[in-house]
Amino acid sequence: KYYPNSDIWSLGLTLMECALGQSPFPKMMNVFDFMTYVSKNPLPSLPGDKFTPGFQDFVANCLINKYDQRPNSSQMLLHPFVHQYEEISINYLKGWINSLQSPSLS
Repeated sequence: KYYPNSDIWSLGLTLMECALGQSPFPKMMNVFDFMTYVSKNPLPSLPGDKFTPGFQDFVANCLINKYDQRPNSSQMLLHPFVHQYEEISINYLKGWINSLQSPSLS
């Protein structure tokens, strides 16, 4: 059965994959094998030496396996990780993003 906070789980997995650059699960699984694997194995976590505690906690909350214990979207929006950069101006972010571009792309 689909539950709306299934999207929260998907967000957590997407963030983890982006952060790690790959899926944290074994390769070459079909959807049924994946669902079985997820239900019977501990969920992966982000390495503490590479990511901030706030990001780790945000992703961990997204990936709570039991849907009825997982925070919903309104609760996730209250997470400190979401609010930690509220005071940064858009101009600062534009400058930072531009600094990441290679000279050949400018």
